[in-house]
Amino acid sequence: MENKMTQRGLGIAFLVASLAAGTAQAGQCPSNAVKASFELWPVNSMSIGQPVSGLHSCGKRIRCTAGDAAKGGKRTCSWM
Repeated sequence: MENKMTQRGLGIAFLVASLAAGTAQAGQCPSNAVKASFELWPVNSMSIGQPVSGLHSCGKRIRCTAGDAAKGGKRTCSWM
């Protein structure tokens, strides 16, 4: 009985530690989503007007839409 309780306690401790690590990792994301997006999608790799989303290396999801540079449009991005 005591061994079962110890295993359950260790499982809960592992879960809490994993969640805390994920939160700390997301906290290290760059503040500028547009600059961060170039890690996922280099210049001219996105279709104009088509939204894309992906997972940044910091662990947080990012969503972007490419603008038409010839018409003065810029890439817009936000953290999800």
